[in-house]
Amino acid sequence: MAGLLDNNFQSRYFKLPIATHVVKEPPHDRGDAIAPFVLKHYHKEFEVIGVISGSCDFIIDHNTYKLEKGDLLLIPPYSLHYGNALPGDAHSHFCFCFDLSLLQSEYLEKNLETGTLDVTRRLSHCHPDTAFFYEIARLVYQQCESMPTGWEYVVRGQLLTLFGMLEQKNLLITKLKEKRQDEFGLNVLNILSQRYGQNISSNDIAASLSYSQSYFCRKFHDAFGLTFQQYLSQYRLSRARLFLSQKNLSVEEVARRVGFNHVGYFTRQFHEAYGCTPKQFQKNQVKAANFQTYYRSSDT
Repeated sequence: MAGLLDNNFQSRYFKLPIATHVVKEPPHDRGDAIAPFVLKHYHKEFEVIGVISGSCDFIIDHNTYKLEKGDLLLIPPYSLHYGNALPGDAHSHFCFCFDLSLLQSEYLEKNLETGTLDVTRRLSHCHPDTAFFYEIARLVYQQCESMPTGWEYVVRGQLLTLFGMLEQKNLLITKLKEKRQDEFGLNVLNILSQRYGQNISSNDIAASLSYSQSYFCRKFHDAFGLTFQQYLSQYRLSRARLFLSQKNLSVEEVARRVGFNHVGYFTRQFHEAYGCTPKQFQKNQVKAANFQTYYRSSDT
């Protein structure tokens, strides 16, 4: 998830508009506190998350979903969501995000993006149908990672099967279009995703939205539960995790890219947030190429 925080999926597309990521989150050392491993964000793409091991919380549009091994989470476009690691509990999951145009269904694309069609968010491992859906998601992930001949046809076919079976199992829900309650948060995140690496302040974002700084700060705290500076720091650290896990970059380069001017300060902040140094995090990440081996070992 941290790997998908930037919303810039297009740069990772190849043949199909789909991007994949896998996360291994070690137990954090912050006592009984809940530790966010991905901050509140949104994107145009539909997201699917499969829990490989452990447990965690995901919050989608103010609703909390407790996920365990074997659960599947479905996140529609433009839904504000974030994840929390639970005290003393490691977890890992794979995920993929895809543009709904991949399905070549105007009905699904239009209605899911506008919110007139919703989907059951959590498919519990306890339900007998979930194993079927989970296997489809796992196959889509693995095909996207290994890219054997014809993988793009398999991926499109499996996703169409996924949505077809969601429809047959009454897990796609038609509803009246509702006014989006998080327009302020969406606007802020849109600006922040483009400017987080710059020297920005709450006053800069407030001006972009035509708010006074004091009004913006109050509204921001109400929407995100943090001050702007606290959120910006955590957002930058989450982006740093993406670069550390997916790119062959030095810690110094990562710090610079995400807006930290001093490597020492960046390292201290990273350690305080995640309980390890950036270099330790980089070494301990599950690489996508090792996903199949890791998946098998998690069942033992």
